[in-house]
Amino acid sequence: MRTIKLFAVIGLAVALVAVPALTQQQPKDVLVTCDTANNKINVSLNPVVLVIKFNETARWVFSSGLGACKVKDQKPDPQGQPLQALGLNKIKIVVARAELIKLEPNPVSWPSTPQQPSAITGTPLQAGTTEYSIQFLDNNNNVLLEVKQASKLEIIVSTPTLTEWGLIALAVLLAGGMGYMIYRRRPALRPAAP
Repeated sequence: MRTIKLFAVIGLAVALVAVPALTQQQPKDVLVTCDTANNKINVSLNPVVLVIKFNETARWVFSSGLGACKVKDQKPDPQGQPLQALGLNKIKIVVARAELIKLEPNPVSWPSTPQQPSAITGTPLQAGTTEYSIQFLDNNNNVLLEVKQASKLEIIVSTPTLTEWGLIALAVLLAGGMGYMIYRRRPALRPAAP
């Protein structure tokens, strides 16, 4: 009897405490980097298409190496100076359908450091697909440069399911409850005494 109750209590504890803790997911990161190919700005996103579920969060992490990226053939012509030399100190994400996701902080201060990279976090508000661009701003929020790519954000609504740990906890809970019910009904199943 004590063993069956113990199993039931353990299963209930795992279901109520451990499963929610294990199902918490890390933010999905989009790494924003830059290279100096042909002395033109070449900002790349990894991944380009970000697919997140409604209960997840997205995060755009801006590499500290962006400062080494040279800009040429922009107006005014910066003569291939680093972005920092142009007065860049903010980065902003512009979403075509802003009602889909809440971005904060937006814009974010920059440059970042390897210990504390600049990042913008997005919390989904509703399902849908949208394009977005990245703007490089100066102190007065003037747009120095806007990077438009085939970058897409897709937010999907998923049906809630149990993880592997959730299934294990459910099985233990059901087994404990079944064992307890069998134990309670056992006297009724015995044949009557003569």
